Amino acid sequence: MIFDPLFLPELGRNLLFLPYFLFAIFVSFYIPGSLVLPNTVKKEYGFFAYLSLSFIIGLVFFAFQGALFGYVGLRFLTYVYLASCFLLWYKRHPVLQSKRNITRFIEKGFRDKKQWFLLIVIILVGIFGQTQAFFSAGLVLSEGIHIISGSSDDQFWHTALISQLVRRFPPQEPGLFGVPVYNYHYWSSLVPAELIRIFHLPLLPAQYLFIYPFLSFLLGGSAFALSAVLRFRKATAVLFVFMQYFSSDIFYIVTFITRSVFDLTGGPLEEGTAFLENPPRAYAIIITFAGIALLSLWFRTRQLRYAILVSLLFGSIIGFKVHTGVMVIAGLGCLGIYFLVTKQWRMVLPLLATVVISACIYFPVNKESGGLLYSAFEMARNFAVQPQFALSRLELARRVYHDYLNPLQELRMDLMMLFIFLLSQFGIRNAGWLPSRKVLRTLGLPIYIFVAGGTISAMTLATFFLQPVSQLDIFNFYVSGSLLLSIPAAIVLGQLFEKKKAFAVLMIVLLISLTIPRWIYKTRSITTYIDKAGHTPIVATHELKAMDFLRDHTKQDDLVLVINKGNWDSHHPYVSIFTNRDMFLSGQVILGRHGIPTKERSAIVEQIATSTNHKDVRRLLEENNIDILYFYGNDELSKGLAGAGMQKIYQDKFFMFYRFPATRKE
Repeated sequence: MIFDPLFLPELGRNLLFLPYFLFAIFVSFYIPGSLVLPNTVKKEYGFFAYLSLSFIIGLVFFAFQGALFGYVGLRFLTYVYLASCFLLWYKRHPVLQSKRNITRFIEKGFRDKKQWFLLIVIILVGIFGQTQAFFSAGLVLSEGIHIISGSSDDQFWHTALISQLVRRFPPQEPGLFGVPVYNYHYWSSLVPAELIRIFHLPLLPAQYLFIYPFLSFLLGGSAFALSAVLRFRKATAVLFVFMQYFSSDIFYIVTFITRSVFDLTGGPLEEGTAFLENPPRAYAIIITFAGIALLSLWFRTRQLRYAILVSLLFGSIIGFKVHTGVMVIAGLGCLGIYFLVTKQWRMVLPLLATVVISACIYFPVNKESGGLLYSAFEMARNFAVQPQFALSRLELARRVYHDYLNPLQELRMDLMMLFIFLLSQFGIRNAGWLPSRKVLRTLGLPIYIFVAGGTISAMTLATFFLQPVSQLDIFNFYVSGSLLLSIPAAIVLGQLFEKKKAFAVLMIVLLISLTIPRWIYKTRSITTYIDKAGHTPIVATHELKAMDFLRDHTKQDDLVLVINKGNWDSHHPYVSIFTNRDMFLSGQVILGRHGIPTKERSAIVEQIATSTNHKDVRRLLEENNIDILYFYGNDELSKGLAGAGMQKIYQDKFFMFYRFPATRKE
């Protein structure tokens, strides 16, 4: 890929936007966040912790303002918001007036050079591992646009949603014009959309070349900030950051035990390099870590400022990732019970405020997607029957016990499969289950209750239930639970590093053997960049050219019908991204996964595409206000379409576009 003649020119052209992007996030995130975060955080926990928390607080504020101004139809007020924040910040920060002061300001956050050397290496290598699969998506090469990640279809769904949010709020389904987005919480798309809208950044480079590495950086920053606020020891802090980038499953050890083969082909629910494969979860993880840090600061200082920040950050999480938001609310619920029992009435109010904020974000875009279906141990059973693990005998035994009405033995099999499942999925994070007084002393009782309550609640939901719409998406509760589980795990493992030097070396070898193999296996896709044989583009150059024509030679309010049966646009509405036009029906597969009915429109499209009666075709086009028809290939039109009175506006070897004469009613 790097041998492509357009690689370096495209890379250079897009990197010219990098300073502008850094300016955009500085103004949009850092400045608003630093205005409300006390300078004592910088003095006590260092510049890097202060920087990370400021960015994350400002990011959440940016999401709130985007939603609020969007709902009231006054999106231009974002400019007023940013300008006001900048003026306030400039007046309060004379540090800008002296380069020497800036140097001192930064050096305060980097006291321990050995620790920082390790952290910088971990973060830089970690960012590479998490972003290398998406880097090419920001470049248009000779053959088109490439995404190496296996989640390329989902990535373009998020890109389509970002494009939609740039144009309007509340957004409409990218593939279903006139239908608002529901059953999906889109704040992870709102944040980049607002940046692109306000600063006019190019969509693909902004998402894949700039925002993704920035999120990966914030993962390490938020983990370090949390470790600093909780006063982790140096080894524990480094280990905690390391776990966010490199911790993974130990499937290959299970396969070695069962089949005498180190098999890495099994797909884990979560591992370090997969952080950006689900952008909503990535945002939620970062905000959760920052929220826990602020929660700890609130408990220590009892300042109203921290209580408000905790409510806003934790309340916003459900807008980014519902599963993580539910886990956080469950943890706060356990904490609320503790405060009620100890008669700390005032401490309950911010927790109730979090629930109210979450409800205000969740319910407006929710429609028949809530609820759970009881199906105990389903995830563990599905895991056991995968051929590469050679554990299907456990599930077969369970079914025999079930058929012979032996519930105790059936439960034994389920618990055995669950144990193997959790052990193999979470790898070194399972150390967090080990009882340790050190964990309680380090976290303090309130944070311990929050972490334990959230973890157990998430794991319980994932173990005993499925979701009504997309059943196996319940796995996100396991992933969210493992997020909190990494906190006590780092403390437990960090404690072992404080032993004798020989024992510490042994621990390092063990950590590497339990984490690095998966990381190497997942990042092997980097070889695609230097493979002269090339990589099949996900969107080819000839289609990009055709979509450019459609964008440049049609009206902005034209409604496009893509006859996409058997093509990728039927899975995810990518045509809407590159044409910047509304789609009558695209992305039927992902719409179905979100519980959005498309049966009626699918029937209309089928009738338009196949009918031999031109009067019926014309009537359907007029009734549905369809202006443009987008065809793959050069096949002759059906009799109905041929007689409907359409004008061909584009044709090449691969595509044909027609304009229907009737104008769409406003």
